[in-house]
Amino acid sequence: LESARDLPGLESVAAKIAAVQPRRDGAAPAPLLASPWHDLPEATTPAALLRRAIREERALVISYRDEAGQTSARTVLPLALIYYVEATILAAFCELRQDFRHFRQDRILSANLTGANFRQRAAVLRRDWAAAHPAWWDRAAENRLS
Repeated sequence: LESARDLPGLESVAAKIAAVQPRRDGAAPAPLLASPWHDLPEATTPAALLRRAIREERALVISYRDEAGQTSARTVLPLALIYYVEATILAAFCELRQDFRHFRQDRILSANLTGANFRQRAAVLRRDWAAAHPAWWDRAAENRLS
């Protein structure tokens, strides 16, 4: 395991993964290596908050700065986090635009959980988002990150 000093809990995760890896000819499993390199911009909103909102299917009020530097306040229903080397993207249904939008984590200036949940709509929203963005997972989609 490389670079675990900077990531608390990574050693525990690596040990769990190593424990279930198949062993070749009785030898120890291959080591788990984590690259210390990435090109993620600094984010002010913790990914843990975004993951919690996704997991609990709770609305978020965010302050967002777009590529041109314009700031807006939006209520979003967070559906997924997408991790790229260059950015982490929050896929969400934007109540202001009444459509799916993708927000770069480093441009989310603040985020607060609301008391509202969207549990009854979550499965339909995720299905519709996936159907509307089939190419999101392709390398060509990386051009939409900026």
